[in-house]
Amino acid sequence: MRRSVQAIAFALSIAALGALGGCASAGARAAAANDCVLSQDQVTLARGLPLYRDCNVDRKARLAITRLHPQFTPNSRGGPTCYSAMVEFVIDSTGRAEKESIHVVKTTDPSFGAAVADVVPRLSFEPAMKGGQTVRQIDTYEEKMSISKVVVPAGAPARNPTPRAPAC
Repeated sequence: MRRSVQAIAFALSIAALGALGGCASAGARAAAANDCVLSQDQVTLARGLPLYRDCNVDRKARLAITRLHPQFTPNSRGGPTCYSAMVEFVIDSTGRAEKESIHVVKTTDPSFGAAVADVVPRLSFEPAMKGGQTVRQIDTYEEKMSISKVVVPAGAPARNPTPRAPAC
C-alpha cells in the first residue's frame, strides 16, 4: 500500500513537471512572439504607416554601403580607450533611413553616439521585403572603436599595429 502511494505521488510529480515544462516552453514561445511586437516607442515611429521588425518580414533589410564610419576624434588624454554606440531607426521602403526616427539606444560616450547617429542618414540599405513588396523596417546600427597606444623607440620607423576588432 505504501509503495503504491509513493508510486502515485511520483507519477503525479512527473506529470506536474511535464505540465510546467509545457508552460515554460509556451512561455518561451510567447516571449519570442512578443519580441516581434513593436514597443510603444516604435509604434510612435510608425506614424500610422506599416512598420515591421526584422522577425516579421520575409527578407530583412541589409546594409549595402559599409565604408562609412563616424567622424569622431577621441579624447586622447585620459579618456576612454573603447567606444561603442547602437542607434535605432526606420529604414524606408527605398532603403534609406528616416532621419526623424534616428536615436541612440546605448553608447559608452554621448559624443561618439551622436557621431554614429550622424552616419546613419548616409548609409544605404537593401529594403526589407514582405509579400513581394518593399516595406519599412525598424533596425539598428552599431559601431565600435578602440584606441591603441603604440610605443616606437626613438629613430625607429613607425608601423601600423595589427588591426583587431574592438573588444568593448
